[in-house]
Amino acid sequence: MSTTPAEHAAMRRALALAAEGPRGVNPQVGAVILSPAGDVLAEGFHRGAGTAHAEV
Repeated sequence: MSTTPAEHAAMRRALALAAEGPRGVNPQVGAVILSPAGDVLAEGFHRGAGTAHAEV
């Protein structure tokens, strides 16, 4: 299975988003959701313990 340029860009963006989250006992997590065409539909990061997951 090969990855598309859009998927590579989304992974780079997810890593950048993760870096915005707090450091602590929970891991830093970023998420980017793409459409089948490769368009960004949503993105986010985990803001800390007791908050919604990055993909929410």
